Amino acid sequence: MSRTLDWDDMKSIEKIEPVDIILGSELTYSPLSVDGLLKVIHRMLKPDGWFLEVLSEDRDVWEY
Repeated sequence: MSRTLDWDDMKSIEKIEPVDIILGSELTYSPLSVDGLLKVIHRMLKPDGWFLEVLSEDRDVWEY
């Protein structure tokens, strides 16, 4: 199953059961969006789960 999520809307995310794997592609366009994304990952991912994100080679990289 796949879902589109708005990580600025935590109320809608609270209704979703934690998952084993979160896959993402090109999720961060600004350092300002990283905090919200991390909150969603921590809320939605099972303790032993995996988060995988694919980024373009030309994308700026921020250290988390």
